[in-house]
Amino acid sequence: MKRWVKVALIVTAIAVFLISGSDWDCYVFIESTRMLCKGTDPYMYFDSVRAYIPSLGPMWIAYPPLVLMLWYPGVCILKMLSVPLSLPYLWAVKYVPALFVLLSAYVLRKYYNKTYAIYLLPIVIVAIYLHGMFDSITAFFLLLSTAMLRERKIGKAGLSYGLAVAAKQHALLAIPAFIVYLLRRKHRWKKTLIFLSASILSFALVILTYGLFVGIKRSINDFIEVMLFHLNRPPNGLGFGGFSVISLYSDALNGYSGNIISALVFKGSASVMHGPITVASAPFLLVSIIMSSILFDLEEAILMSYVVYILFSYVGALQHLVVPSIFVPFLSKRERRVFIASTTLYSISHVLAFWDMFPIIFEPLFLKYFNLSEIYISRVMDLTTPYWDVALKTSGMVLTAFGLILLILFAMYEFRKAFNRSFIASIIPIMYVLELAILAIMLSQLKVLMKFPSNFVGHNPVLVYTWENIEYPGYKFGDYLTTPYAIPKYGYFSMVKPLAMKLANEMKKGNYMVLVAARMDLLRSYQVTDLLGALELKGVKWAWAVILSRGNKDYINGIASAPLNEIRYLFFMIKHNIPLRGYASLPPVLRILNETLIKLPPLSAYYPRCENGKPLVYVIPIGSLSNSTLSNVAKLGDRYGLCIKEISIKAVKLWNVKPLALST
Repeated sequence: MKRWVKVALIVTAIAVFLISGSDWDCYVFIESTRMLCKGTDPYMYFDSVRAYIPSLGPMWIAYPPLVLMLWYPGVCILKMLSVPLSLPYLWAVKYVPALFVLLSAYVLRKYYNKTYAIYLLPIVIVAIYLHGMFDSITAFFLLLSTAMLRERKIGKAGLSYGLAVAAKQHALLAIPAFIVYLLRRKHRWKKTLIFLSASILSFALVILTYGLFVGIKRSINDFIEVMLFHLNRPPNGLGFGGFSVISLYSDALNGYSGNIISALVFKGSASVMHGPITVASAPFLLVSIIMSSILFDLEEAILMSYVVYILFSYVGALQHLVVPSIFVPFLSKRERRVFIASTTLYSISHVLAFWDMFPIIFEPLFLKYFNLSEIYISRVMDLTTPYWDVALKTSGMVLTAFGLILLILFAMYEFRKAFNRSFIASIIPIMYVLELAILAIMLSQLKVLMKFPSNFVGHNPVLVYTWENIEYPGYKFGDYLTTPYAIPKYGYFSMVKPLAMKLANEMKKGNYMVLVAARMDLLRSYQVTDLLGALELKGVKWAWAVILSRGNKDYINGIASAPLNEIRYLFFMIKHNIPLRGYASLPPVLRILNETLIKLPPLSAYYPRCENGKPLVYVIPIGSLSNSTLSNVAKLGDRYGLCIKEISIKAVKLWNVKPLALST
């Protein structure tokens, strides 16, 4: 690595460590630890958290408790000193994973004589220093386990592996590699038993130690609920190894019509997809992990186990690439370059394409009072840089596609090298295509879910603003749901279905026709999915409503649907989010699959039309708007194939959704 490049990476790493963090993840890490400092179990339901998973149990932070205990000293000292929420709290949680990156580099140098600068890898800079995740803790304990096995210290290796699992559950991916390694040694059964026993012991000690904070019984129950949560939590579109995330990004080109597809095809819940994806990916994932464990030496086997997991499972998020990246010094120079190039593309894509949903926020915006939502910031971006979201999503789609291709090529080369046969290189793409075909066939069976009530009811117009900021339980962020939120188990894109079903029931009882306020930011945030799905399931009439205002301030504050100069873009989005034949089209990648393998029937559901057959969209002006402005808006809507009907704000009831909040 050239000296100037190394200096630039060091400066970048320090800078992003000091002033940046994911607005959601870092918030959860800090607030969970602050609660623990007060003697409150952050896994449980409390008024200050307001996070409850219906039918599953109380939950907020969804990882084993080791990392909480590592954050505990630094955060509690700040709390004891009455330091207000500010950057020191961010440093108190971020220094821990950053320290474990350096400890991993120390292990590599001491036990393997490798001095590779893993702490300057782009994936580490983005996932650990910038985003604030903590997968480097798991990576360190996995690396230390391999080092201890090389030193023939089986018990210590097992203890370290148990701590890896206690930091994050995905460390279980490495267990076949450890078992295969031990079974190839003398006294194999004895050594394997010692390793597994020591692993269970150290993991149990973490759970019991956490019991000193919250009680032993409560700690055990917390662990059970964490595991149940992840077993029930479906893939949520964050699969950086598969087509799911590319499809997610490409949805921007289609006006984010994935909202309607999810709501109607999958009945408003991504959990419907959980079964097919698990069944389709499990056999290929299991076979490829076992193959990796048998074919490669221990360290490389762990790296490859994570790679095939990311390729085949569709659920591996960016931070899951940190573990294999810590093991990258065990690769040859050529392999290392391809792998680092792939993870670098994923890193850049993560920063760009997820900004409108889970942005990395820099001071002074971040952490002032935790009262700035990412959607608020995205509305400001809409004013200053039109189509910025499409540009970022498109770049993310392209970068992720190239990153995926490089990752597949890397896996192909690795398996070819292991078998020493050139034709074996095709095993990865063959399995990948087979899995995709099986998944497509299974998803095609979901068309039987596309059954809706034949009679839709609704007459009295009622305006409903779809809710936002549900990621921040118990806090008000300037919009319409000011009461605490309930987070069900369905995943990021289906977080409020129980509330939506309650609202739909009330709408049906009151014979209301729901006017769903369409805002550009909410259409791209996937938070209308549950509301639309619930209204369709209950047979409640609904239509899009556009709130018009002269001033941009109303849009920034979440009242108006769009800036006046961006109504054209909003109508484009609405057109693609209307469930009529010819509308609500699939995102590009899913559309290609549908035209070749899935074969879903044309999407057709209830939606009101005007006499001319065009879908109806209500326009609700607020404040002073000239007749010429309203006329121009109507003409613009007509150009997009929409029937625009003006209605006064006084003619509709603004529904108060606050009482719908769930609790224990």
